[in-house]
Amino acid sequence: MQFDWKKNIQTILAALNTVILVVLVILVVYNNNQNPATPQPVRTAQQPAPNQKVDIDINTLAANSPSQGQPGAKNSIVIFNSFTCGYCAKAREVLIQIHDKYPEKTRIIYKNFIRNDKDKYAAMAAECANDQGKYFPMYSMIFTTGVTADNNYTKYASAIGLDLKSFNQCFTSNKYQNKIDQESQLGRGIGITGTPSFIINGNLSVGYRPFEVFEKMLSL
Repeated sequence: MQFDWKKNIQTILAALNTVILVVLVILVVYNNNQNPATPQPVRTAQQPAPNQKVDIDINTLAANSPSQGQPGAKNSIVIFNSFTCGYCAKAREVLIQIHDKYPEKTRIIYKNFIRNDKDKYAAMAAECANDQGKYFPMYSMIFTTGVTADNNYTKYASAIGLDLKSFNQCFTSNKYQNKIDQESQLGRGIGITGTPSFIINGNLSVGYRPFEVFEKMLSL
């Protein structure tokens, strides 16, 4: 009877592979038992971060920023906004409801939080519109129509009735670049990492909330 070396070598290699696999499984199980992983919470835009107190003067936050409501209102809401943020668009609708329902009890202050170049140019368009008293028409136009593909907002400016020469001069000169950068840096300095973020009566609140939830966070 002739000994089949090739067949027996294949059998031996298969057996070795099985042994190695078993040893690896044992090592993995042992390691996990010795160093159990600690589950980490997952946070999304629909799972906002907990509130935390922000030690900063509201008048400092309101300086040179568009706002709605009365300066001495019982409630102050500061939003750090990104024009490329879908949840910021939803937050806009909530803030409209808050302002319409409590115009005497709330002051809403709008700050920029830049995440990318699209944000930057959209924010500059809104700030330049504010020079002509039309921040909120431009703010609404950008959110309802979308940021432009070419970062050109002349059509938007025309649609809301701005003086185009003044608007284009403001926009192309990057007049508000420093303001936008400083507001973004301010936000990061107080712990903001995402949008929309709010400071509601001195408490930092990160993430979108529907009107009913947002309303309960106010002193009414």
